Amino acid sequence: PVIYKQNDIGVLNTSILNIIHQLRTLDPDYDRIAQAVELDVGLSYKVIRLSNTISFGARYSIRSVRQALVRIGILELRRWFNVLLLKDLQQVENHELIKQSLVRAHLMENLAQYCEAKEQSLDYLLTGMFSSIDVLLSKPMEEVLMGMPLVDTVKAVLLGEENDLKHVLDFVKRYEAMDINPETFDFPLGKIDLESFNGFYIEALRWIKQMEL
Repeated sequence: PVIYKQNDIGVLNTSILNIIHQLRTLDPDYDRIAQAVELDVGLSYKVIRLSNTISFGARYSIRSVRQALVRIGILELRRWFNVLLLKDLQQVENHELIKQSLVRAHLMENLAQYCEAKEQSLDYLLTGMFSSIDVLLSKPMEEVLMGMPLVDTVKAVLLGEENDLKHVLDFVKRYEAMDINPETFDFPLGKIDLESFNGFYIEALRWIKQMEL
């Protein structure tokens, strides 16, 4: 028999998955989400700390999880909890893959906004963020996605369906592998040149360096 440590096999945090699922509803319930967060002392600390940063214009200190959630806002909470879900899997062995996934997510989100696909920017972020989730969990992508509250569009891309999201993901992967010809730079969404693309990538690297969860 072989004894596995808990950290040997990646496991998605069910508490965070539940919160993400609630955040995807049309009218998220702050009280219900706050109750879920409060069940985890470490998570409560991170939420309150985040809400008290300069990024959210904190003039007054937050005194409850619910107050923190309201100050951060639904859109940013969706983004932040998905990042946290991925970071929760981080170990020494997969650190670089986690970093690559987060850089990819931030890059794809900013590219979508720049190329006038702002309404889909969260889908682009999630596609990049979870593009290697099967490797991180050592499970087939189909099995991983069954337990994740992602929209059908993102799930379809992660399963290989061809559309704009998939084309951007493939392009970013080619860029990471330095398989892009500067002479024939052909970003799928257009409206961006190589110099601007490089700038977005450098900004994504800065963002991940500053990320402290």
